[in-house]
Amino acid sequence: MHLPYNQQQALELHKIAFESISKGLESVSAYNSLKSSCIIEDGCLRIEDSIYDLNRRVFLFSFGKAACDMAKFFAERIEIYKGVVASNKPCGFSFFNIEFFLSSHPFPSENSIKAADRLIELTKEMESNDLVIFLISGGASSIVEKPIIDINSYVDIMRKLLSKNYSIYEINSVRKGLSLIKGGKILRKINSKVLAFVVSDVVGDDLSVVGSSLTYFDNSTEKEFVRILSELGFRIDVKYDTVDRSEFEKMDVKNYIVASNGKMCKSMCNFLKEKNFEVMYLGSQIQGDVNCVADFVSSVAKEMLNGSIEIKKPAALVFGGETTVDLKSDGVGGRNQHLALLVAKRMKGFKDFVFVSFATDGRDGNSSNAGAWVDGSLYKDVERLNLDVDYYLEAFNSAIFFDKLKRSIKSFDTKTNVADVGLFLFK
Repeated sequence: MHLPYNQQQALELHKIAFESISKGLESVSAYNSLKSSCIIEDGCLRIEDSIYDLNRRVFLFSFGKAACDMAKFFAERIEIYKGVVASNKPCGFSFFNIEFFLSSHPFPSENSIKAADRLIELTKEMESNDLVIFLISGGASSIVEKPIIDINSYVDIMRKLLSKNYSIYEINSVRKGLSLIKGGKILRKINSKVLAFVVSDVVGDDLSVVGSSLTYFDNSTEKEFVRILSELGFRIDVKYDTVDRSEFEKMDVKNYIVASNGKMCKSMCNFLKEKNFEVMYLGSQIQGDVNCVADFVSSVAKEMLNGSIEIKKPAALVFGGETTVDLKSDGVGGRNQHLALLVAKRMKGFKDFVFVSFATDGRDGNSSNAGAWVDGSLYKDVERLNLDVDYYLEAFNSAIFFDKLKRSIKSFDTKTNVADVGLFLFK
């Protein structure tokens, strides 16, 4: 690891920062989360206060970035009649009667459609006494999809939509309106009991947004759908026909959130307290424009450093959520690295801190990094390498910047996806 100005102190702070993130990831790994939530024994599945009989045909559908591990948990423990797993990475294992599709994110591919087609086909085999298990994690919105329009037109819309400063709620309202299975539509084809286990990558754990409402009702409106498409310059003649609350409440469907950003943040906070850090937790719903978020968290950090906020050191500032970035050029980076670079600029002149911004799915934006870290020595390295921070911000090339400074966190399989986390440590 590249050691900054105060090597002994920096090493200690960096080690604790990354250990806290590792502890957080362990607490929300898809497999571990199901293991701690579900008890499977004597032909029954127990979760919370409910018990479900497994002595019947069980259909399994696992979609998202954590789809493989989630499917593995159930396939190791119960007999699956038929199933479909779609993820953006190979699973590395196989189970009898389960079909695997290597799909894509953030834009759907032909395999996304093939997985959706197989899901639709299997609904025709389902009977009232069957049990249908859905396993949903971040990325499901694109990893399994059946667009109403042709795939190329759909991707064009999504590419333009994702480049703008739209919230995930607005993005998913378009996804739901252009889908034949999202917004609860697939539930209309199922007359069996449905259980959905969710690893939430959405701020606030809104099930109407996770996976674009694959197994929940839709909170979006046709007016919102039409407005966003109009702002993007598209006019699509489709009927916005999703499942609303009243229709959903008549269905035999139960959703369980087994992992979330809040769960990870709390695990990080507990670890830091065990390390004798006094912790300020800002919650797991920090969202909005990345510049505004950088202003906010940097202001709090400065006040903690200069004593305006009374807190005993060593201290930590922890938060989770998801920022939005209004891309104005095709750079290489992601919202976490962009946030870290903005924070670095705002914290110039301050020393005794480490800040980490991290994408919990292990992939930040279009880069090969999962996030980045900054500290009080960053500008010494900037001057040594003659780098222009503003240039990299304006070009949206945060990944290039942090790779040059050896302060990027390389992508890896985190086995989960619960949005983003941010962490300041002060000593």
